[in-house]
Amino acid sequence: MTEQDVAHPTDAPNADVAALRQQRRMWWLTMAAAVVVVALVVTTWELTRGGGTTRRPVASVSACRATPGCHVVPLRAGDTSPANVLVNGKAVTLVATSMPAPPAGHEWALWQVPRGGAPRLLSQFGSGNPEAALALPYDDTAAFAVSEESLESTPTKPSQILATGRVTD
Repeated sequence: MTEQDVAHPTDAPNADVAALRQQRRMWWLTMAAAVVVVALVVTTWELTRGGGTTRRPVASVSACRATPGCHVVPLRAGDTSPANVLVNGKAVTLVATSMPAPPAGHEWALWQVPRGGAPRLLSQFGSGNPEAALALPYDDTAAFAVSEESLESTPTKPSQILATGRVTD
């Protein structure tokens, strides 16, 4: 028997350590690849959902002004500006600046006023910054309005308009 035929006691552990390192490396590479695939799927879904025209609501005037394609429509009531309508794609947010709560038994209603035709109800609310979706494309919009409505029914047209804002862009 030669010396080559005799196994050295230190050879087996080195082979096991190398195999273990190889397995760990493969595990980490597999996990990294899985993360990349998930990120690509999520990104693709975000970019393609809603045909690219539905965007998330924007919650502040400054955020809207900093977002390409977002429109700010100030609502006026006499000499005051109680709210702004923010339109980002089809998403609409009313940001109240000085709107009080509606009187008891009433609520506010947000309307989209098309260039031709009757106003379209977008949302009814008591307070806060309601979110809605446009009823018609923004390009077909002449104005937005807020009216005071009774809680008893869903209005088909504005009853008492409190503030309006013309679309200028």
